[in-house]
Amino acid sequence: MTDKEINIRDLNIDDINEDLLNYFNRYQEVKKVWRIENNKKVIKDISFIEQWDHIEKQNIIKGFREILNNNGIVLGAFEEGRLIAFASLNSTLLGENREYLQLWELHVSCDFRGRGIGKMLFCKCAEKAKELGVTKLYISAHSSIETMGFYTRMGCVDAQWIYKEQVELEPYDCQLEYVL
Repeated sequence: MTDKEINIRDLNIDDINEDLLNYFNRYQEVKKVWRIENNKKVIKDISFIEQWDHIEKQNIIKGFREILNNNGIVLGAFEEGRLIAFASLNSTLLGENREYLQLWELHVSCDFRGRGIGKMLFCKCAEKAKELGVTKLYISAHSSIETMGFYTRMGCVDAQWIYKEQVELEPYDCQLEYVL
């Protein structure tokens, strides 16, 4: 079986509609996660399933609108007209020297993982952030070993500066940065 063509493009406000994530499957069976204990990163056996329902998908779509209305960037990866992966960059400059842009979302639909689509989106976001003049991406990453493995392979490291508001929103996420 040959892969069909993947088209990655910037989304605009006209692309954002209620049906955008209809075919998107945010399924992830998590068995091991990274946690911090006694100021050390350790792997813990914690199992759960991540699965977005219709309400969560609508919240993501609402977030896309907010990002675009605030001059952020939303990228979509499409196969045969269906959104199969996406990433977004928030437009707010972060950090003590305003050197960060936050990689707000990066997700690949379950059936399309392992094909390099996440890597393509990550690289495209890094390229766009660099064009905007920042020197780092800030990433609040899911703590699963699979997600952390992806970001490690991409070259991300523990964040030097911590976005406290983000940590309050997602206390179990791993705070990372990527130097552009």
